[in-house]
Amino acid sequence: MQVSDIRRRLLIAAAVGAGVAIAVPIMIATFGFGPAGVAAGSAAAAWQSIVYGGLVPAGSVFAILQFLGATAGAAQFGAGLGGLAAFGVIVGDSA
Repeated sequence: MQVSDIRRRLLIAAAVGAGVAIAVPIMIATFGFGPAGVAAGSAAAAWQSIVYGGLVPAGSVFAILQFLGATAGAAQFGAGLGGLAAFGVIVGDSA
């Protein structure tokens, strides 16, 4: 493996990781999960109304997204997924 190959893999991994880390919190907020809870008229509000009504089960995907949107957890979650994505790029490219 050449040094240029290693550099290329690291640059791609960094770009993918950063992109995922930035995109995840934005996507959670865009879907309608925010600091004040589910935004009225959002896709999240429609999902809650159609699927759950007023009773969202603890531990459901909706509850987790609601938690992430209402706390600083979205940024941390995005950073974690970004790291996993970067790792996947490096490992997947070397296979």
